Amino acid sequence: TCPWASSVCPIAARTRRILITNDTDFGELILRRGLPHAGVILFRLQTTAFAAKQAALDLVLRDYSDRLREFLVVMDGRVRVRRPRR
Repeated sequence: TCPWASSVCPIAARTRRILITNDTDFGELILRRGLPHAGVILFRLQTTAFAAKQAALDLVLRDYSDRLREFLVVMDGRVRVRRPRR
């Protein structure tokens, strides 16, 4: 995993900030290892174009505003809410 990702998670959780990222290391840290978080929006889009990410974020904010404190994976055409392994 990315060395700085494990230090970003606790800071974001403590300050109640939602992480918006393309880095799948956050999935490993949060979903598999159980690191606390205040919400994650992980982009898994086919394109890296800013306009596509902005449109996807607009959709998440509009349609998933009640689930922003969860782990959301944003893919082309759909959003998946992930739960940590127990």
